[in-house]
Amino acid sequence: RMNRYDYMIEHATALASCSNMAFDGCQNEAVKANTVLLTNYLGVDWYTGEESTVDFSVDATERTLIKAYLNAGGSLLISGAEIGWDLGRAASANVDLDFFNNYLKATYVGDDANSYSFNGTTNFFASQTGTFDNSTNGYYDVDFPDRISGNGGSTIALNYNGGTGDGAAVGYSGTFKVLYMAFPFETITSASAFAWICSAAA
Repeated sequence: RMNRYDYMIEHATALASCSNMAFDGCQNEAVKANTVLLTNYLGVDWYTGEESTVDFSVDATERTLIKAYLNAGGSLLISGAEIGWDLGRAASANVDLDFFNNYLKATYVGDDANSYSFNGTTNFFASQTGTFDNSTNGYYDVDFPDRISGNGGSTIALNYNGGTGDGAAVGYSGTFKVLYMAFPFETITSASAFAWICSAAA
């Protein structure tokens, strides 16, 4: 499996396209050590790539910190191909349905959308279409992206185009804000598609 270990570049490129938005970045270990406090930020972009049950998509300490941040009214963009498989699936050793259902506002539908493309919905990104990497574009093969549906007041923000046609992202705006993408944001193959992160971050 190819891993450049610098996928923050794609996230920074997207954030840099937003007007009047300053940002910085850190590793998740800095958050766990309380060196970086989520509460100091209006919005948090958290990405897990293909981390799953063995290496934990979001571990217990991280989940506690994210929940506290959201309970205080925070805004979260979170993406990863195996978050649902790891945390939203009853058979997983790491299952945390409180976090997955009530904070990511999602329900796990199943594994492997059998697609590398997505379409926006009228609720969020109506004109947005795009593809993510199958290993031919310099990122990595997102071979088993999760399939999800909304929960607790969220709505589908993106659907997979082709394959199973299930939900690829859900969005929620209430006492806190969440946009949860069931494939890694950094693997989107069109730089122009990054611009819609600005509307999600607003």
